[in-house]
Amino acid sequence: MSYPALFTTPGILEEAYEAGAERDLEEFRAELIQIAAVCQTIITDLDRRGGAR
Repeated sequence: MSYPALFTTPGILEEAYEAGAERDLEEFRAELIQIAAVCQTIITDLDRRGGAR
């Protein structure tokens, strides 16, 4: 597993667990946005490192 995946996968999992625990739809939505932000950060890092698209 490469650097970006190794260090950011726990961040995605943490946000996913938090989203799964939410009962309020607005908070659930906010957690989903945070998951998307973590994913975008990983993608941007991979692109900067010359990762496959």
